[in-house]
Formats: sequence, C-alpha cells, structure tokens
Amino acid sequence: MCQAIVKPAGITIEKTVLEYAWDSNSDGAGFAVRHPDHTVSIYKGFFKFKHFWKAYQHHEHLDCLIHFRYATHGTSTVENCHPFPIGENAAMIHNGILDKFLPRATDPRSDTRVLIDDHIVPAWKASGVSVTEFLTHPSVKAMIESVIDYNKLAALTPEGFIIFNEALGEIVNGVWYSAGLPTPPVLYPSWNTHRGRLSVSGYEDDAAWEQAWERWDDLEERDDLDEEDELCTICQSNLPVCQLGDDALCEDCWNLFTKPERKVIA
Repeated sequence: MCQAIVKPAGITIEKTVLEYAWDSNSDGAGFAVRHPDHTVSIYKGFFKFKHFWKAYQHHEHLDCLIHFRYATHGTSTVENCHPFPIGENAAMIHNGILDKFLPRATDPRSDTRVLIDDHIVPAWKASGVSVTEFLTHPSVKAMIESVIDYNKLAALTPEGFIIFNEALGEIVNGVWYSAGLPTPPVLYPSWNTHRGRLSVSGYEDDAAWEQAWERWDDLEERDDLDEEDELCTICQSNLPVCQLGDDALCEDCWNLFTKPERKVIA
C-alpha cells in the first residue's frame, strides 16, 4: 500500500533499504527535492529500481520526499506516480487508500490525484496564501487529517516538510517512513512459493498479493533483458536516470522534453 519517505538533507538512506521499499511497491517510484535556493523539483515515473537509483543518487544529499507506489486505484502510469505538484514549487505524496476520493470508473487517475487535484489544490488557490501557510494552518491541517482517516500525507515546500498523521509512521535514524522501516519481502513456503497470508486454517492465497507478485515477476523479466537501455535513448551518450514511457533518458534529455521552462517536472 505504498511507502512514503521523508528524508532531511544530510541524512543517507542505505540503498538496500530503498530496494526493500521498491520490492513491495514497484508500480512506479518518484521523489521531490528542495534545492539550496529553496526551489522544489519533482522526478518521477521510474518503473525500474536501477533508473530510480541513478536519478536519486544525484540529489540524495538534499531534503527528499520519496515515494514507491503500490497501485490500488488508477492506472500504472507516469502521471499516477507520486509526488504530485501543488502549484509551481511544492510536492505531495500519500500512503494508504482514500476511500472518500476514489476515482470514477472512467477516470484513470488514482485516489491520491483526485484528492490533490480536485480538493487540496483548488482550496489552496482560493486561500490566497502560500502553500506552506495553507498546509500548516491549524484548521486546514485538522481538516485534512480528518478526511484522510488513517492515511498519511507528506509535502515538501520551499520552507521544508509538512507531514499529516505523522504519528502513524515511524522515524528511524532521522528518516520518516509512512509504512515503517522497509524490510526484505516475506515469502511463505508453499508448493508454489509466492506472497500470501497465513490463517488459522493454514496457508491462504491473497489475490492482491498474488497480482503484485505477478507484476514483480514481469519487472524481473524486463530487468533480465539485454542492457541496450543503459545509454540514453535520445542522445545515446549519457547514463539514463529517468523513465519516459518505454524510453530511458538522461537528466538533460528529460528536462528538454518535459516543460523546460519549469523547474517542477509534473
């Protein structure tokens, strides 16, 4: 059910910890960073861990908002990957299932996008104040935490991090994890080893886990293909750090193809 991570500048997360988070939530990854000039940039749409890691390494010394998605609603697309922009200079990520904001049958968006696009952003724009002022206002914070129930939200603005339902997450070595510290995937033994759950009557298949396991197998098969994507699809010279559809792009080409006039990549 996703993993949202808040990592302050100067703190390092071990690569294996991020790989564990990916193993359980591999429907798309992304991160936002706050630069020294207090601008916020978003990088997302990574469908292979190696591409996420290459991009993340360039920015891991900064304030980082990191997200690994487990798709429950909405299609597995770049657009549904977190973080989501709030205005030109802020980002937000989510962990949980927002039952009150489920998309309509014909809506390809995730529940998170519905909440942010249709409710949080319009309310912030109507307030006439900065994103930070809006999200930290006691009444707004109380309202958001009320409507999201036990879900968690985290935002990164020019002034820093804002976490909703922070107490429901876990802080380890200065890093906040919405779903607790990521650990290696647990495999229960059976004649056909895959994820599942144990019940009082013995081993019981869990359809959601089984579907996730099939997606992980598909990703592993794609990772076993030849390494012709190790160079940027466009310039054929730099190592790729971002995924745009089926193409692996270096950071220069990514910025060239995605709204070069803006710092935030949506």
